[in-house]
Order: sequence, then C-alpha cells, then structure tokens
Amino acid sequence: MKRLVFVTFLLASSVAADDIYLPLTGGISGDRPCATELRIVNPSESSTIVTIEFLEAAADSAAKTTQITLAAWEAAQWSDAVADFFGSDGFGVLRITSNERLVVSAVNRTASEPAS
Repeated sequence: MKRLVFVTFLLASSVAADDIYLPLTGGISGDRPCATELRIVNPSESSTIVTIEFLEAAADSAAKTTQITLAAWEAAQWSDAVADFFGSDGFGVLRITSNERLVVSAVNRTASEPAS
C-alpha cells in the first residue's frame, strides 16, 4: 500500500519575498524510496520566472537552484521533482519563489514495503 501526503500552498503576489517551502521532498535510497510529485500553476495574466531550490538534508554544499518560466495560465507537473530538476535522490526541502502568485501542490509518494 502506498502512503500519500498531499500538500497545497498558495503564494501571494503582493510581496515578491514570499517563499513556499515544501518539506520532506526527494528520494530516499534503500528500503523506503520516495518521490515528490510537484505541480505548479501560474494563474496570472503574465508569464513568470519560478525559482526552485533544493535544500538537501545533511549536505555541506550550497542549495541547488534551477529556474523555469511559466506562461500566463500555464501549469507544469513533474513526477519526481528532485530527480527531474537536480538529478538527485537526496532528501530535503524544496523552496519555490516567484514574483507572481502561484498555486503549488506536492504529493510525497513512498513505495510500499515488499510483502514478506
């Protein structure tokens, strides 16, 4: 049986400094692999640049960062955001920022344990 965690956040457009933090994201190697499905929607009438940072737990290096552009009314979805953006199966926090209001949802999927 898969265990699901569903989280939805709304980023206000009135303050460009607002951040969305999605905890418990990424994959865990070994017995309990995990993937974070991520969906970002730009409900505004103009395009926006979205910055996505991966703050990896137990990492001595700086956050890994990528940017995407979403057109007006565009939605984008990834089945394993950490692997898709950063080529990592690490575990940590995703920080998402934009100068426009975004609708962000994430589902952390943990594979079921093998039957014994």
